Amino acid sequence: MRAISLLLVLLLACHTYAICRKDVISRAKVWVANKVPYNQGGSYQGYREDCSGYVSMAWQSSQPGHTTQTIPQIAHAISKAELKPGDCLLNTAEHVVLFGGWTNSAQTEYQAYEETRPGEGTVSRVTPYPYWSGYGNFVPYRYNEIQEC
Repeated sequence: MRAISLLLVLLLACHTYAICRKDVISRAKVWVANKVPYNQGGSYQGYREDCSGYVSMAWQSSQPGHTTQTIPQIAHAISKAELKPGDCLLNTAEHVVLFGGWTNSAQTEYQAYEETRPGEGTVSRVTPYPYWSGYGNFVPYRYNEIQEC
């Protein structure tokens, strides 16, 4: 009986942190629809109103959110070929965007969800892979707790 109780506790603990890909995108769309402004000092739904706070919120990670430097603690690098909606493209020194899926068969553009800069806020737009020219090196990452459900 004790082993079953322990197993149940472990399963519930895993469920608390796991999230389905479709739910990541649904959560991301809420901030886009609500036009959440960019404000590193601000908070919306308990998460920082910046790029990494936004990705943390979409992944349902801990509040107030990770930073671009700490996202690799909860996610791991993947290849371009492995990218799926709900993954991200990360420049640890500067910015992170959610990957919403390819918008062309050549896989040179994708639907990005991102918290951008003051005056622009949270947006969804077609973006060149891996990101706009002049913004540094972006690497695909996958949240460790994402599921295919």
